[in-house]
Amino acid sequence: MNKIEFYILENWGKVNKPLTKEYALLSHFLDDIGRYFPYHQDDTIENLKNILKGEKTFADIQDPEVYWSYGEGSGYFEIEGTTAFFEPDSSDAPRIVMPLAEVIEIVQEWIAFLRQ
Repeated sequence: MNKIEFYILENWGKVNKPLTKEYALLSHFLDDIGRYFPYHQDDTIENLKNILKGEKTFADIQDPEVYWSYGEGSGYFEIEGTTAFFEPDSSDAPRIVMPLAEVIEIVQEWIAFLRQ
């Protein structure tokens, strides 16, 4: 993976760091999955996989009244078809457009790292 590095920081625990500023929003997204949704991590992966397979839409897995906001307001996450978008909100980090399959792979790696 050339976008995010996972490591253990003494006195802080398991963290991730974007390798370039271009992936700052992805890092915030992963932080929130690890920090705020520990009991929903498996569901998150399953829902993303179901969207990728065409069995669900993004609207099916989210409250249509709110964005998937993350990073304490730094951005939000959206999916259209098989493409994922990390949109900046209050952050100066650049927008990210990635294949959903790649997002799923990174989220799975992050969750596996957290559970080690």
